[in-house]
Amino acid sequence: MSRHGRKSEISVCWNSSTAYRTPAERALRWVWNHPEVSTVLSGMSTFDQVRENIRAAGEGKANSLSSRELALIDQAREVYRKMLKGGCNGCAYCMPCPAGVNIPSNFALYNDTLVFDDPTGVMVYNEFLTPEQKASACTECGECEEKCPQGIQIREELKKVHRTLHREQAES
Repeated sequence: MSRHGRKSEISVCWNSSTAYRTPAERALRWVWNHPEVSTVLSGMSTFDQVRENIRAAGEGKANSLSSRELALIDQAREVYRKMLKGGCNGCAYCMPCPAGVNIPSNFALYNDTLVFDDPTGVMVYNEFLTPEQKASACTECGECEEKCPQGIQIREELKKVHRTLHREQAES
């Protein structure tokens, strides 16, 4: 299935909900649904976001999501997992890279490019990462893979990142 097909699958999934919730509200409600959570911190940069979070907090309680809502979240999670490549969650346990490769940033740019069809990742990779930070600078020492709690084959994934994001520079 193409990325566009999965995006449509995500839209169908979320639109099947009987209650409209913003992505932020869904995320906050999911966290609050866990009885072991006593405090939720949320970044906000606008007054509208503050209002949205206050509204969501009024409904966010332990075990407050219905089984249908939980099933919907599980369904969406599986679609998102199929869309993401490499399995990196950005924990940065692989860092520092002896060669200077910014492994989490490379994977984030890769996923943003693939999942959202966002050309910004290609531009950032080529214009803003230093040569040492790019996936192509990997020396394949394997130190990162020994530290990765996700068991990612980082050396092979970085090759895919570079093939996807590298853009040949125009000759002067």
